[in-house]
Amino acid sequence: MFFKKKEKPILKENMFDVCVKAIYTQEKGYIPIEFLTYEDRIEITVNVTAEEPRLTTCKAVASTKGERLVPITLGDEEWLFDIKDKALRLKPVPEGEGIPLIPQVIIYPNDVMQMEKEFAEAHYSKEALSYATEADGFYLWYYPDGSATPVVFETPVLFVPFKEEQLKEEHIDNTEIIASRHMLSPTFLSLHSNLPIFTCTYLEEKGIEESDFERLYMENVKKK
Repeated sequence: MFFKKKEKPILKENMFDVCVKAIYTQEKGYIPIEFLTYEDRIEITVNVTAEEPRLTTCKAVASTKGERLVPITLGDEEWLFDIKDKALRLKPVPEGEGIPLIPQVIIYPNDVMQMEKEFAEAHYSKEALSYATEADGFYLWYYPDGSATPVVFETPVLFVPFKEEQLKEEHIDNTEIIASRHMLSPTFLSLHSNLPIFTCTYLEEKGIEESDFERLYMENVKKK
């Protein structure tokens, strides 16, 4: 009797490789703990944290043979998986009363950013806009999943309201300064961290190397 040889992944990425791609919505945290890449698919394991139950482990499979964004199910929730960037994405659907960042850019209470199409195409590269969803003359991003980071990089001044604030945490022997980061933060450190984690394809397609990053960032800061 012959047993079928177990298929081995081309690439195995464990928790220490992929946990940095964690996404935090207003209700839950989604922390990847393993990606197994095969010829035709990526097998995904994610820990989902919430108050009740505290931790659930979900598995999903994303085909690598079709579109870039592949529908997956984590538990009973519908998500998308970005095959190129190996990142979780959530379809942006504006809800509630939006607040204008500027007249052409609206931020909604459910963490969706909406931008007028004409404005977006006049100010941003096609590579940055490729992470958005188009609907009714607008571009939309669900920004906690990191998809809006290229737009922030290209116009940091627009996103100054989301710059990190320094928070003080009192300790018995000293006071520690802690930076609270927003996913629309335009600071050098935030963008330098988030772009390679959530939108590495953007860096590749734009040909941005580590040696270029600071210069390009400073050029973008000067944009009005």
